[in-house]
Amino acid sequence: MSTAEIIPIALVLDERTGYTLWAPPWEEDGEVWQAFLGQDDKILLFDTPGQLAQFIRDEDDHDLADHPDWDEWEDVDAFELVPDDDHVYDLDGVYELVASAPDRWSVRDLGRTLSIVDSIAQCCDEDILEPVADAPELSMVADGPGAFAGRGGDRAWDKVAIAISGQWEAVCERISEWIDWRDPVDLDDDLARAQREIDASVVPVDDPEALIDAEDDVRDDDEDDDYLNERDARLKADLSDDEDDLDEDEDDVDDEDDDEDGDDDEDEDDVEDVEEEDLAYHPLAGSSDDDDDIDPEAAYEFWEDSGILPVRITFPKDRFEQPEAFTLRCYVEDRPVFLGADQAPWLFGTPDAMLDVIEDEDQNDIEKPGHDLRDLATWPTVVGAVRHEDMPLAIAAEDDIDLQGADAMLRGDADFDATVFAGAADLLVDLAEYGDLDGAKEQLEGDGPLAEIVSSAREGNDVADDAVTDEVIERWESVLSEVSSIIEWAD
Repeated sequence: MSTAEIIPIALVLDERTGYTLWAPPWEEDGEVWQAFLGQDDKILLFDTPGQLAQFIRDEDDHDLADHPDWDEWEDVDAFELVPDDDHVYDLDGVYELVASAPDRWSVRDLGRTLSIVDSIAQCCDEDILEPVADAPELSMVADGPGAFAGRGGDRAWDKVAIAISGQWEAVCERISEWIDWRDPVDLDDDLARAQREIDASVVPVDDPEALIDAEDDVRDDDEDDDYLNERDARLKADLSDDEDDLDEDEDDVDDEDDDEDGDDDEDEDDVEDVEEEDLAYHPLAGSSDDDDDIDPEAAYEFWEDSGILPVRITFPKDRFEQPEAFTLRCYVEDRPVFLGADQAPWLFGTPDAMLDVIEDEDQNDIEKPGHDLRDLATWPTVVGAVRHEDMPLAIAAEDDIDLQGADAMLRGDADFDATVFAGAADLLVDLAEYGDLDGAKEQLEGDGPLAEIVSSAREGNDVADDAVTDEVIERWESVLSEVSSIIEWAD
């Protein structure tokens, strides 16, 4: 339980932006409390931070008056009531979030919005989210973007989008019933001046185009700063190493070059231009300056941001060359692409064996034949992180495929788990599509009895014992045989 605190927030609702205060849950006298700035069972919203500050100055009767931390807010100025980006909740923008891909921004922002709506519901003692309660996939949002990776994740995100698109207006209507939009009042001179400064410097959160442009600028700036800082650090390190290795003859050559250029700064610019154009390593989240200090969460975030995800597969005994294997998988225009070539996925018996191939010089030489991931925009980043920072594999739960367990379920040797079986079936479909195995894909997604079991598992349903017939087993074994035929086991 967090300590008692009060946080300025903004809600964007019905094309208006309202400012208020929120006190997250805190414990007092053995009880848990949570509150918003309100009166008469309504949450108060103000058009500007200045208006909110004026209310705090003028009014003593409200729902936060008894908060343990309220004394520190009685003399607050308007600048302190401007919420940070993490506490601006765009309820109107939820439609756009679910219409976009489930990346870390859209999933995070949707999760924040659902969380604040749940807090409003708890304070108002009403099940405001009830209209979307029929979509259990909404609970996956709290697990982060990794929960929406792969085909199964895409389907789950689609269901979230369907639920939001159809019922979010009803959610917003319920929220509106608990909102009291306060009319503007005359501000004290100091608050009026402060509000004018705020108006001149803050992007209006109810201007979608301005918000998008501002967010894009921030993301671009952050990514550029990370890249340039890393580039400069590596450039300095490389130049230092080269300087230590140079002999007198090379020094003479450098001196001659300097004389020809006539300008040392121009030489540095030339080096920088080459690095900016040719340096492919661009650190993502999860990169670390300390090779021995890459925590699991950072590693997960790194692979997620790269869009190329490690996969671990446990195979049925005696049906594949090895009982366990590792590979990489991504999706390009909704088509699966594996670490492999010529429609043959490469599988590795250990993570280290795959990491060795990822950073192998020959595999990354564009003058030589290579694998299908090499041309992806983020592949050089993956290579750089593995090569320079010992980035480990971080395998998310949805990419830990228990094909052995799925096989045992069909044969009645294990209890049926729809999630596990659907994940295994999705992998087989991806491998079949990558290897151009139309027959195997038809068996899994066509009209036959095996396809019916796969479809049911994807919906989260168990499979009746009598649904698994000899024909189903025969079709299943046919799929495993076809998939096995295209795998290239790497040493």
